Amino acid sequence: MTILLAAVPNEVINQYTEIAKLAELELFGLEAEVFGLIRSLVPGDNRVPQVIIDIGAQSTTCSVVDGDKLYTSHSFDLGGNELANLISKSLGVDIKKAEEIKMVQGLLEPETFGAEKNLKEVLSPMLDNIVREIDGIIHDFHEKRGKAVKKVVLAGGVSLLPGLKEYMAKSLEMEVEIANPFSTLFYPPVLEPELRKMGPAYAIAIGSALRGLEY
Repeated sequence: MTILLAAVPNEVINQYTEIAKLAELELFGLEAEVFGLIRSLVPGDNRVPQVIIDIGAQSTTCSVVDGDKLYTSHSFDLGGNELANLISKSLGVDIKKAEEIKMVQGLLEPETFGAEKNLKEVLSPMLDNIVREIDGIIHDFHEKRGKAVKKVVLAGGVSLLPGLKEYMAKSLEMEVEIANPFSTLFYPPVLEPELRKMGPAYAIAIGSALRGLEY
């Protein structure tokens, strides 16, 4: 038997409880963000071990899902803000401009944008650190469970960084896809382009909403 223990500090719970109270909302439940990700991104009939990488502004969380169950989850302090800081220092621009450049040029060739600086060279050292963390977690899962991870799902706003999907696929040598939590929901087809852009950043929110439907 394998048991996964998840713990959240009471201080954090009290903060969210107070937020709900101030917003005059009835609080049905609280859960770690990773469970919302799994609910919105992993089908209930999934049998393929996969990794969900949630790259946020402050940190990155790497979670291994075996079937539809969470096996392990690790967070490390590398995120989108640090990428923007690297661009800001390298190009000598402010953070706002660096964020804009980050999400437009990303890891694509500078010639495409008439830019002089190759951001791939600027960002790859940090991205390689993230890849090493992920690769270690995947290797640990394989050693302990005897199963190979078959797919990587990128979530979080930073997952839309141009060229990141291809960079991760080449570095990890496996299939990589961008999270689309709206794929199992009904919506007007005209919304498809916008929802695909929004999807990675709303995966946790969609997962929490799906849990709410259970009530």
